[in-house]
Amino acid sequence: MNRTSQTYSGRNRVMFLGLLCSVLFLFAVSSMAATGTILYNKTQEGTSRDIFRMDLATGVEELVYAEISDDAYPFPSPDGSQIAFGCDAQSARLQLWFMNSDGTDATPAVSNLDLDLVYPTDWVGDKILANAYEPWGSGSRVMMYDTISETYTTLYSYPGRDCYSSQGILDDNWVIICSGIRYVGGGFELLKVSTDGSGTSEVLLSNNDASAGQGPSVSPDRMSVLFEYASTPGDYSIYLFDLNDNSSSLMVQNAVWPVWNEAGDSFIFDRDNDIWISDLFGNEEQITFDGVGRRVKAWTGSDDVLTLTLFPPAEPVIVPRGGSFEYDMMLESNLDILTNIDIWAQAILPNDNVLGIWRVNDFPIGPNTTLLADDLFQSIPLTAPSGDYVLRIRAGQYPTEVLAEDSFDIVISGAQLSGGADEWLSGGFGETLMSYLSEPVRLVSSESAMPDEYTVGQAYPNPFNPSTTISVTLPETSELSVIAYNVTGQQVAELANGQFSAGSHALTFDASGIASGLYFIRATVPGRMDQVQKVMLVR
Repeated sequence: MNRTSQTYSGRNRVMFLGLLCSVLFLFAVSSMAATGTILYNKTQEGTSRDIFRMDLATGVEELVYAEISDDAYPFPSPDGSQIAFGCDAQSARLQLWFMNSDGTDATPAVSNLDLDLVYPTDWVGDKILANAYEPWGSGSRVMMYDTISETYTTLYSYPGRDCYSSQGILDDNWVIICSGIRYVGGGFELLKVSTDGSGTSEVLLSNNDASAGQGPSVSPDRMSVLFEYASTPGDYSIYLFDLNDNSSSLMVQNAVWPVWNEAGDSFIFDRDNDIWISDLFGNEEQITFDGVGRRVKAWTGSDDVLTLTLFPPAEPVIVPRGGSFEYDMMLESNLDILTNIDIWAQAILPNDNVLGIWRVNDFPIGPNTTLLADDLFQSIPLTAPSGDYVLRIRAGQYPTEVLAEDSFDIVISGAQLSGGADEWLSGGFGETLMSYLSEPVRLVSSESAMPDEYTVGQAYPNPFNPSTTISVTLPETSELSVIAYNVTGQQVAELANGQFSAGSHALTFDASGIASGLYFIRATVPGRMDQVQKVMLVR
């Protein structure tokens, strides 16, 4: 893959913009959490179960490893450099293998286990959690493989039943597993099992009439578990189990193979051999439409579609009121297609309000290209209060989809430069840049300027007892709704519902009189913002 590098300063950069601004917008990010990379195996030509990865932002699918006749269950290492998977290349039985993330140097881990199937389900530190099957019909076990000593430890055995281990280790001491008979109504259990090899276990959920499903998938904050099971044979649905109050709730129906994203606010699953995504409120989005079965095992963060780097003259930049400074910016595209993006600059004021300075819409950046913008300048208004500021530049789809950003600190001193600027003026692309701005450079006359975007601050304290406070910032008068829900989706409190003025608003969730456990606070402004935050009530 070749990368081109171009430097744009003054007139040349503006000419580049003028030539390319008519290019169609070719790249879009899903309105839900359809970003990052998923790893899975897929049936190819009816027999092999090859390993693929997909960039959810572009839908591009890449073959990683081929010629596996059974489900490989690939799982990446914590640093993403390796993949553990089940492979039957050297025998008729699936064994644990390792390879580089690009599919090279595939080698077996241990080949002398007297088991029919061995495949990974999680990788934490130097330990791999794996499922293993006895000779067909004899039972199954959950094992821990130490990548340093290259030895297995059996954590749990279940004669005569399927046993599906978790995608998540709790506190390094426990794993969560599902056990049961998958294809007949032979019973189901959700278990918490010790990692010390003693076989110590605790039943979290049990249903003698249900069928076990795959998973479970433990949330990144270790507060909840997604699992699938069928109350009647073949009728699989995905449920959420709260590890704090041991309650469960239905999330999506006719669905299998749940896997959390790294943020813990949505999950991916399979429905009728297509990939879907759901958030915690049942909003679903279909990702694939070809009916080709893909068994997703891991959903990791973004592949850094864009990289933005700022180079200030010093850190922090110290400048008097009315003064100015220069800095450089580098923007890298890691996509294989021409992409139009928005770029916008913001000042974070001493009171944490965010003020928009400038914005460029539909900036075209070529495939695998590095753009260098040197000698950008920023002026500071004479009226700006002294204090600590941050200059932040973002790239993506304004204002909600941030694909890359960087920032640096500015200290505005009490000194005042005679004859200095009275506006937040920016430049360095040449005077014609103003014709590409979506609106004129915004003026700042005082620290009381209104914020530039909708934001929701982190609830504090969290965990809490009996109340926690969450802040919501609005750039304009808006209809705001802030509701608290329990894990079953029932409303337990209304923090806000009505018209609120521009600015920052502190809202309190008083949980007096309700049970301890996990709750979700959802803040919405119709058509503008929809954010969910998890809070934990601990008495």
